[in-house]
Amino acid sequence: MSFKKHTAQTLFSNILVVGLSVANSVLLARLLGPEGRGHFAIYQASVNLLTIWLSFGLQSSLVYFLSKDERILKPSFNFLAVFFLVIDILFFTIYFFFQDRLPVGLLPKTKDDLEGIVLLCISIYAFQMFSVLISIYTSFFQFNKANITRILLPALMFSAFILFYLPIFKPYLSVENFMRLNTLAYVLNFVAMWIPIRSKMQLSPGFAELRNKPGILTADFKGLKTFFAWGLLAYLANAAQFLNYRLDYWLVEYFKGPKDLGYYSIASGLAQMIWIIPGSVSGVLFPYIAKNSGDNQAIKSVNIARIIFYICLLLGGSGFIISDFVIPLIYGKEFIPSALAFKIILVGAIPFTITNILAGHLAGVNLVKINLMGSVIGLVVTILLDLLLIPDFGITGAAAASAASYFITTLVVIFYFANKYNIPLRNFVLLNKNDLNILHSIIKKYRAS
Repeated sequence: MSFKKHTAQTLFSNILVVGLSVANSVLLARLLGPEGRGHFAIYQASVNLLTIWLSFGLQSSLVYFLSKDERILKPSFNFLAVFFLVIDILFFTIYFFFQDRLPVGLLPKTKDDLEGIVLLCISIYAFQMFSVLISIYTSFFQFNKANITRILLPALMFSAFILFYLPIFKPYLSVENFMRLNTLAYVLNFVAMWIPIRSKMQLSPGFAELRNKPGILTADFKGLKTFFAWGLLAYLANAAQFLNYRLDYWLVEYFKGPKDLGYYSIASGLAQMIWIIPGSVSGVLFPYIAKNSGDNQAIKSVNIARIIFYICLLLGGSGFIISDFVIPLIYGKEFIPSALAFKIILVGAIPFTITNILAGHLAGVNLVKINLMGSVIGLVVTILLDLLLIPDFGITGAAAASAASYFITTLVVIFYFANKYNIPLRNFVLLNKNDLNILHSIIKKYRAS
């Protein structure tokens, strides 16, 4: 199946993801209120952050190497399943017994709540293995299955949240029960993804069968070292970028409290939904580029980034115009403060869609270090501006800091990409007639499928 068809299917399936994500955001806000929404946002951010910290970028490494050699499927999966389990048990032990001595203020304080720590660790492991399976489907270009499983998680959460509107479940409405449901959804999603790939896993050669056979990765310590080395750069880039996306959550809560974080999490979450479109395209682009790299592919990636940018500009611009009316309407009048922050973040989030696409290309040609450089620069901007603006300007200052960070990161990546591949800067933003033809072709191919 062609890249265009894979991209079209991924794009349209993610429309459902966006719809379900917005619906879940609304249900959470209305059920928990601003303060409860803030507490739950911190919990979710902690799960996501720890998943990145404890995964060492190995899911990205898996996509890169599995795209080049399918034989490593079984040994890679088995190794990652055991490795992540050991790492997570080690984390549980350290976190439970030495939490008071840990200097990290980004983790939830749950030492007196054994169940809370267990739920956190189960969520992390399920999310890690969920990401491994997404990587496998992506490497084999089975994007339909990957897209279905991406839809499944928000669909499960939506079904669970709806239950709390029934009289029989209303007495159980609490942030803690939402955390339990969140963990259950992660586990069910992993199981649903694992079942279809199980038969292919059984047919794949094992570690011993690959020991003395040549390939992209040798089945020995040297191969393992290569696997970790590639993942390390992706790990650092993903960790820096996630903090760039979410560090403001902890700082808003620290300076302004959970209620203001509830307002801000709505604004930030809605603005960043615009990235679902370029993120899905980038996920398709990564394995394609890993198999077929070259300067001509770089030009195609820029063309794709430009088209996606204008799609997101149209969608984001519409959201900008109607946000003052729509956010209070669907979330409730108490969330009026979210509207201004949402509009400010959009100013940086829309240009950042170009970075989302180019990052997939750079990962495919083993230039993750450029993604890392852009992420680190953006993180530095986020930290400096957050500390400067949040104490005096609250969530408006946090939004301005995020917008500035996203915009600067985009400039760094674009300038590097333009210089490396000798592509004029105007090609990144100026539409041409062929762009409209490509977009029409994508829509036509999807309808034909």
